[in-house]
Order: sequence, then structure tokens, then C-alpha cells
Amino acid sequence: MSNKKNAVERITFIVLLVGGEKVVHTYDAPPTLKEAEKLIKDMGHRIGTSLTNKKGVLLWFSNPNICYNPDNVLGVQFGSITEGQMKKAVAEAKKTMGYVKPESSD
Repeated sequence: MSNKKNAVERITFIVLLVGGEKVVHTYDAPPTLKEAEKLIKDMGHRIGTSLTNKKGVLLWFSNPNICYNPDNVLGVQFGSITEGQMKKAVAEAKKTMGYVKPESSD
């Protein structure tokens, strides 16, 4: 959304299922605040519509693409990841995987 360290990089929705599972759906943040607000509003409408006991209305998300039977959904958590958090997570993953870039000894 911008080049600031605290700009939102990813938007996540975590679907909580009756069996205790959690499924994470991740979206790239839209480039503008207006588009991000629209995405969140549209997702909120989609979630609300499917979870208000309307028969035949499935709850669906992308990344991964899954359609849920609303009877199996306890709730949906919303979150976001900032650019700084993303860089830190990538750096930690690279360390764990052994991809540490050698530091120069200048």
C-alpha cells in the first residue's frame, strides 16, 4: 500500500471450524486504502451473509480456494501483516532453512 515500514502487506482471514481446525486465507493488500476498505467491506458482507442462517449460501475464500458449509464454521478472524513483520518473518525463515547471507568482513 505504501513504502512505509508499517504499511499493510497482507490481509488474512482465519476460518475457525467446529472440529478445532484453523484455515488461513491470505490476500495481498490492495495498493490503495480505498481498495483495502472495499475488500474488507466485501469480505465482511460475504461472511455475514453466509453465517446468518441463510440456507444454501456457502462461505468461500481464496488462497487456498475453499467453500465452507456455514454449519461447520465457528467464526472468522481478521488480521493483517505489515511490511516490517513480513520482512522479519522471511528473515527468520531463511535462518531456519540455512539461507543466511554471509556478512562481509570489511
